[in-house]
Amino acid sequence: MVAVLLVAACHPFSDAGPPPAPAEVADLAGAIVYVGYDDELWIARPDGSEQRRLTRDGDLGPYRAPRWSPDGRSVAAIRLPPPADFSRFVLIDADSGTTRVLSRLEVSGFSWSRDGRRLAVAVGDHMQSLIQIVDLASGEWRGVAPGSSPAWSPVDDRIAFETRDGRIAVAAPEGGVRTLATPEEIAKVTKSAAGIRALYRPTWSRDGTRVGFVAVETGAPADAPQYTLTGAAQGGDFHAWPLGATGHLHDFPQPVWSPTRDVFAATDVFHVPHVHHLWLGRASAAPLRLLDEAGPHFLNVAWSPDGGVLLLALDELHAWKLFWVDTGRSVEVHVGGGMWPDWCCRTLTGP
Repeated sequence: MVAVLLVAACHPFSDAGPPPAPAEVADLAGAIVYVGYDDELWIARPDGSEQRRLTRDGDLGPYRAPRWSPDGRSVAAIRLPPPADFSRFVLIDADSGTTRVLSRLEVSGFSWSRDGRRLAVAVGDHMQSLIQIVDLASGEWRGVAPGSSPAWSPVDDRIAFETRDGRIAVAAPEGGVRTLATPEEIAKVTKSAAGIRALYRPTWSRDGTRVGFVAVETGAPADAPQYTLTGAAQGGDFHAWPLGATGHLHDFPQPVWSPTRDVFAATDVFHVPHVHHLWLGRASAAPLRLLDEAGPHFLNVAWSPDGGVLLLALDELHAWKLFWVDTGRSVEVHVGGGMWPDWCCRTLTGP
């Protein structure tokens, strides 16, 4: 699942490249795709070296929320719209930079299928979007259901998504939609006297047995408590971690699951006092573990392909912060930008 948050590009990106990263991150494998402060897509190693600009037309429509294909050959990304009839959703070859327009309609979120041959796409405004599947070989689109924030299971063709009336549902591969959780059910889990406004942003555990999502209580957004939840993908067995009233609905503490372990990361932002948290949780009812508490702005995290390292984008500091989840060790890497990072196992080639 991808959720897009508009952040102004207020800092120029330097072509001179970042200062050298600490030696302890030099052996981290893979490549990060991210949005620079020039609104272009960039690729770099986890230590910030070998930076390469993937796009050169961000001034025509800023890029947001890039995501690697499972094989690391392509990047899908959303573009924010300038004029009408403009490419809103694109697929980019990671080596050549060749761009293919997938949709000229507004896209609010998307998710790759496990085989990399299809994408589940929320077409339209977030509150009125329709989940569709595009087959990349044929270019054909087919509708799934009204909803948003699609998340494709890592083990099969189930797609979890938000319904327009605030539920979390799952579209089955053979067709049909099954409700996984309702606000009324989750209000009983959270013991919320005010009730739950809606459920948001589903994500899958690595083995497809559990789904994580967010619940927000009713009331004014600035005062509405938010919860991170996980539950069995077949329904029931929900556990909620209360995080308090963060102050804005775009600051959802969405669970982001490790690709190899039964743990997830979640961020939240408290506005009074202004502080950001990075949490590590488990599918069990164990308490969340606080990995970081800071004033600099951050929302976006990415897991290393081996599931052992978390990358946190510190956008105000033009830096990434890397956390080794087993040891608690952390290192900052200054990259000159780096919002919406996504980490894959490919090696860097191309121009």
